[in-house]
Amino acid sequence: MAAAAREIKVSDYLAEGNILCRMGNIPAHEAVDRLVSLLFMHVGGFDRQGAIDSVMEREQLDSTVLIEGLALPHARMDGLQQPMVAVGLSHEGVYFPENNELVRILILVLTPKSDPSAYLKLVSAISKSLSEESLRLRLGLCDTPSEAYALLTAGVRGIPAHLVARDLMNAQPVTVREEDDLATAISAFCVQRQMDIPVVDETGDIRGVLAIEDLLHLSLPEHFLWMEDLTPIVNFQPFAELLRKDHETKVADFMRDRFTTMDPETPAIQLAKDFLKSGVRQIMLAENDKLIGVVNVQNFVAQLFWA
Repeated sequence: MAAAAREIKVSDYLAEGNILCRMGNIPAHEAVDRLVSLLFMHVGGFDRQGAIDSVMEREQLDSTVLIEGLALPHARMDGLQQPMVAVGLSHEGVYFPENNELVRILILVLTPKSDPSAYLKLVSAISKSLSEESLRLRLGLCDTPSEAYALLTAGVRGIPAHLVARDLMNAQPVTVREEDDLATAISAFCVQRQMDIPVVDETGDIRGVLAIEDLLHLSLPEHFLWMEDLTPIVNFQPFAELLRKDHETKVADFMRDRFTTMDPETPAIQLAKDFLKSGVRQIMLAENDKLIGVVNVQNFVAQLFWA
């Protein structure tokens, strides 16, 4: 019988010498420079300035501050054989201007460009383990690399063998209730820039879904769609009529009761298949009929190919 594969851990990619403590109150770009330079000095095998530029370009487009006090700046690099990890700690906090936040724990991750799941699996292990505020506080106050390394290697979970849908989900999606009115739905679609919105009850059970197109269908009855000449309604009269009743019309009146759900432990590759075969933009992840998160196709593609 073949031996079971050894569990891969974050410590396989992190050396004690690649941990910097007491970085002080410095800007994010300086912290990234120091951490990338540390990896270049101890490991090498990549373009140092190219890595710095890639990490900062990614940071400016979308901040990698995941939860309070923790950031995971990263880049995918050509030529790397395996992921590289460096850790920076600051009592005072490193300043991230993009979201005006002080971060006490920076975990810099460089991954091979040829392995799209490497970063996602690392982030899954690190973010789940450091979701406990008490552990983040202890780690942020470490004074020596050995102290920080012991906490990280003891506290951070093993890296999953493969990604599951839960690893890619948004655990705090925008939702509405059946009793909410049309005005609430319009705000969610337009102000919060949603395309698809789960409808849940007070216990979190999934009741249905709203799509942005439902607003148009609500305003244009089916027979309008068969009219060749819409000149009589060029001033959007049906839309005006609907808006006059935006507090009377309830979500339950126009939500869809057919929707796509998936078990959160389903292999993530199944998401790609379902997006392509079903044509939906969003898949809801559910446990015992309760919504625990969503994956939309835009974020799915971004995480796989860009992250």
